[in-house]
Amino acid sequence: MSLSTGPFDYIYQGAWSRGPRDLAFHQKQAILGYFKHNDNYEVYANLSEFLYDNYKQALDTIHECEATLPGLMKEQNMPNEQVFEKWLAEEKAYLEQLSCEPPEEMLQMEYWEQLVKLTASKHDLDASRDAWAAFPAENTQLYASNTTMTKKKEAL
Repeated sequence: MSLSTGPFDYIYQGAWSRGPRDLAFHQKQAILGYFKHNDNYEVYANLSEFLYDNYKQALDTIHECEATLPGLMKEQNMPNEQVFEKWLAEEKAYLEQLSCEPPEEMLQMEYWEQLVKLTASKHDLDASRDAWAAFPAENTQLYASNTTMTKKKEAL
Protein backbone atom coordinates (compact mmCIF):
# COMPACT_ATOMS: atom_id res chain seq x y z
CA MET A 1 0.00 0.00 0.00
CA SER A 2 1.35 3.39 -0.96
CA LEU A 3 0.21 6.85 0.04
CA SER A 4 1.15 9.67 -2.29
CA THR A 5 0.98 13.23 -1.05
CA GLY A 6 3.40 14.97 -3.37
CA PRO A 7 6.08 16.88 -1.46
CA PHE A 8 5.21 15.10 1.82
CA ASP A 9 6.00 11.56 0.56
CA TYR A 10 9.15 11.41 2.68
CA ILE A 11 7.06 11.81 5.85
CA TYR A 12 4.89 8.78 5.09
CA GLN A 13 7.71 6.43 4.10
CA GLY A 14 9.20 6.39 7.57
CA ALA A 15 5.81 6.53 9.32
CA TRP A 16 4.59 3.27 7.78
CA SER A 17 7.57 1.40 9.12
CA ARG A 18 6.99 2.60 12.73
CA GLY A 19 3.24 1.95 13.00
CA PRO A 20 -0.18 3.60 12.82
CA ARG A 21 0.42 6.06 15.68
CA ASP A 22 3.40 7.60 13.89
CA LEU A 23 1.42 7.67 10.66
CA ALA A 24 -1.38 9.73 12.26
CA PHE A 25 1.20 12.13 13.71
CA HIS A 26 2.88 12.59 10.34
CA GLN A 27 -0.46 13.08 8.61
CA LYS A 28 -1.28 15.90 11.01
CA GLN A 29 2.20 17.31 10.51
CA ALA A 30 1.72 17.31 6.73
CA ILE A 31 -1.67 19.03 7.00
CA LEU A 32 -0.21 21.71 9.29
CA GLY A 33 2.68 22.19 6.88
CA TYR A 34 0.22 22.68 4.02
CA PHE A 35 -1.69 25.40 5.89
CA LYS A 36 1.51 27.12 7.05
CA HIS A 37 2.66 27.24 3.45
CA ASN A 38 -0.64 28.81 2.38
CA ASP A 39 -0.40 31.36 5.20
CA ASN A 40 3.25 32.23 4.57
CA TYR A 41 2.80 32.78 0.86
CA GLU A 42 -0.69 34.29 1.16
CA VAL A 43 -1.99 31.90 -1.50
CA TYR A 44 -5.67 32.67 -1.03
CA ALA A 45 -5.14 36.42 -0.74
CA ASN A 46 -3.07 36.48 -3.93
CA LEU A 47 -5.58 34.32 -5.79
CA SER A 48 -8.46 36.53 -4.65
CA GLU A 49 -6.62 39.67 -5.71
CA PHE A 50 -5.82 38.13 -9.10
CA LEU A 51 -9.47 37.22 -9.72
CA TYR A 52 -10.70 40.63 -8.54
CA ASP A 53 -8.25 42.49 -10.81
CA ASN A 54 -9.26 40.38 -13.83
CA TYR A 55 -12.93 40.98 -13.08
CA LYS A 56 -12.35 44.75 -12.90
CA GLN A 57 -10.43 44.68 -16.16
CA ALA A 58 -13.25 42.75 -17.88
CA LEU A 59 -15.84 45.27 -16.64
CA ASP A 60 -13.69 48.18 -17.87
CA THR A 61 -13.35 46.56 -21.29
CA ILE A 62 -17.11 46.02 -21.54
CA HIS A 63 -17.75 49.64 -20.51
CA GLU A 64 -15.28 50.98 -23.09
CA CYS A 65 -16.79 48.83 -25.85
CA GLU A 66 -20.32 49.95 -25.01
CA ALA A 67 -19.20 53.56 -25.36
CA THR A 68 -17.21 53.00 -28.57
CA LEU A 69 -19.55 50.65 -30.45
CA PRO A 70 -22.32 53.11 -31.45
CA GLY A 71 -19.78 55.51 -32.97
CA LEU A 72 -18.09 52.74 -34.94
CA MET A 73 -21.47 51.47 -36.15
CA LYS A 74 -22.36 54.96 -37.43
CA GLU A 75 -18.99 55.22 -39.14
CA GLN A 76 -19.60 51.93 -40.97
CA ASN A 77 -23.24 52.78 -41.83
CA MET A 78 -24.68 49.91 -39.78
CA PRO A 79 -28.37 50.40 -39.03
CA ASN A 80 -28.53 48.41 -35.75
CA GLU A 81 -27.02 45.59 -33.71
CA GLN A 82 -29.07 42.98 -35.60
CA VAL A 83 -26.30 43.02 -38.21
CA PHE A 84 -23.97 41.27 -35.75
CA GLU A 85 -26.44 38.44 -35.19
CA LYS A 86 -26.82 38.05 -38.97
CA TRP A 87 -23.02 37.92 -39.36
CA LEU A 88 -22.75 35.29 -36.61
CA ALA A 89 -25.40 33.14 -38.31
CA GLU A 90 -23.59 33.44 -41.67
CA GLU A 91 -20.24 32.58 -40.10
CA LYS A 92 -21.72 29.57 -38.30
CA ALA A 93 -23.24 28.27 -41.55
CA TYR A 94 -19.91 28.77 -43.35
CA LEU A 95 -17.92 26.97 -40.64
CA GLU A 96 -20.38 24.08 -40.52
CA GLN A 97 -20.02 23.74 -44.28
CA LEU A 98 -16.24 23.55 -43.82
CA SER A 99 -16.51 20.69 -41.32
CA CYS A 100 -16.57 18.33 -44.34
CA GLU A 101 -14.15 18.75 -47.21
CA PRO A 102 -15.80 19.01 -50.62
CA PRO A 103 -15.52 15.70 -52.52
CA GLU A 104 -13.75 17.36 -55.46
CA GLU A 105 -11.08 18.76 -53.15
CA MET A 106 -10.62 15.38 -51.48
CA LEU A 107 -10.10 13.71 -54.89
CA GLN A 108 -7.56 16.37 -55.88
CA MET A 109 -5.62 15.78 -52.66
CA GLU A 110 -5.66 11.98 -53.12
CA TYR A 111 -4.51 12.39 -56.72
CA TRP A 112 -1.67 14.67 -55.62
CA GLU A 113 -0.60 12.22 -52.88
CA GLN A 114 -0.53 9.38 -55.42
CA LEU A 115 1.60 11.51 -57.77
CA VAL A 116 4.07 12.16 -54.95
CA LYS A 117 4.24 8.42 -54.21
CA LEU A 118 4.71 7.66 -57.92
CA THR A 119 7.59 10.13 -58.16
CA ALA A 120 9.25 8.61 -55.09
CA SER A 121 8.83 5.11 -56.54
CA LYS A 122 10.37 6.22 -59.84
CA HIS A 123 13.39 7.61 -57.98
CA ASP A 124 13.76 4.34 -56.05
CA LEU A 125 13.49 2.34 -59.29
CA ASP A 126 16.12 4.50 -61.00
CA ALA A 127 18.46 4.10 -58.03
CA SER A 128 18.01 0.30 -58.11
CA ARG A 129 18.64 0.19 -61.87
CA ASP A 130 21.79 2.26 -61.46
CA ALA A 131 23.02 -0.10 -58.76
CA TRP A 132 22.47 -3.16 -60.96
CA ALA A 133 23.95 -1.40 -64.00
CA ALA A 134 27.29 -1.34 -62.17
CA PHE A 135 27.48 -5.13 -62.77
CA PRO A 136 27.34 -5.69 -66.55
CA ALA A 137 25.82 -8.97 -67.79
CA GLU A 138 28.98 -10.16 -69.62
CA ASN A 139 30.94 -10.30 -66.31
CA THR A 140 28.45 -12.51 -64.44
CA GLN A 141 29.04 -16.22 -64.03
CA LEU A 142 26.55 -18.98 -63.80
CA TYR A 143 24.92 -19.70 -60.47
CA ALA A 144 26.44 -23.17 -60.29
CA SER A 145 29.99 -21.93 -60.68
CA ASN A 146 29.40 -19.23 -58.05
CA THR A 147 28.16 -21.79 -55.53
CA THR A 148 31.14 -24.03 -56.27
CA MET A 149 33.54 -21.16 -55.63
CA THR A 150 31.70 -20.28 -52.41
CA LYS A 151 31.92 -23.88 -51.15
CA LYS A 152 35.67 -23.96 -51.88
CA LYS A 153 36.19 -20.70 -49.95
CA GLU A 154 34.13 -21.95 -47.03
CA ALA A 155 36.14 -25.17 -46.88
CA LEU A 156 39.40 -23.27 -46.41
